[in-house]
Amino acid sequence: MKSIYLYIIFIALFAVGLSSCSDNSDFWGLHTLTQEEIDEIARQEAEKEAQKNKINADLILEYSVDVVINQTLYNGATLVVEMNKIAELFGITEEQLILGIAGESGAPEIKGFGILGTTHADAGSMTNTNAPWGHWWDKNGDITTWGTDAMVFAEYNTEDKQFAIGQYPGHLVEGQTVKFIECLKYNEKRAAVVITVKAKTAGAITAPVINTQELSINVTPRSSYDQDPLKFNLTQTMTDLGISSMDDIKFLGVKEDGSYAQEAVTGTGFWYDMNGFVGEYGDNASVYTTYGDFEDDEIGIGQMPDNLEEGQSFTIRYAFLANNKIEMFRITVNVIAYEDPETPPAGTPTAIEKNK
Repeated sequence: MKSIYLYIIFIALFAVGLSSCSDNSDFWGLHTLTQEEIDEIARQEAEKEAQKNKINADLILEYSVDVVINQTLYNGATLVVEMNKIAELFGITEEQLILGIAGESGAPEIKGFGILGTTHADAGSMTNTNAPWGHWWDKNGDITTWGTDAMVFAEYNTEDKQFAIGQYPGHLVEGQTVKFIECLKYNEKRAAVVITVKAKTAGAITAPVINTQELSINVTPRSSYDQDPLKFNLTQTMTDLGISSMDDIKFLGVKEDGSYAQEAVTGTGFWYDMNGFVGEYGDNASVYTTYGDFEDDEIGIGQMPDNLEEGQSFTIRYAFLANNKIEMFRITVNVIAYEDPETPPAGTPTAIEKNK
């Protein structure tokens, strides 16, 4: 009797199901979206994307800088931001703004942070670099730290009143762009500085050599990186290049194929191999060049410890570039024996009589 009752209930439920199916022709298949439904979904997705990409700021300043890819240095470019506009938004003077960023006592309390590229959410403290305001950024424009994921950094210099935009050596590739957002907040006002970094390789140097200075230096084999100063004609150099200061020169070295090395690996100079061409630090390295460690009219010549021997001689080429002109220095390096100043000279001393 019980089984018959359950059977009747099953039949009733099945009938109800068939009846409901008649009201929805898509019950047994996938529903085909109408154009109106497709448009509505697209509108909602666009709204979500716009909301995600919206920069929450009362003032947005946008800039673009080119950074030449470097495999060994953290250099890049400088960027002057319109701080007067930020100060106006905050209702303070530009000087007060700079002092606030620097964290000076009594200055307005300025808060620095970043907006993440992937979510546009606020993140970060005032800085995670060596400057009072600035951050390391990854390829997606998210705040990161120095290391594997780091691509570029921004450091605001309150003395020069500009950003230093740099790179993690060897991480950028040709054509890559990294967009990041540095922000400041004062009271309830927010200012966003959007910076797009464009990575590019250095172009070939086509500037002519205006003059070549022939120089030579004697060095002794060393077990240290100590440099020797080598004088050059500074006045001639500045005249040839048409400059009044050495601050804006670019440093070049000559490679074996005759092209110019443009990535100064010693800060302002290059390592050279045993044949006198720009090479790499290591077993085949001979000497290196620098500029700025001595007087304005002196180039620094250092050496790879324990790699030089008495009697060696090689010629290196080091150059300064400015105003699309090149001043070349053809430097002959002679390796001589070390003379101990405490060693007495050879021979028998001769007495000298002096008339009073």
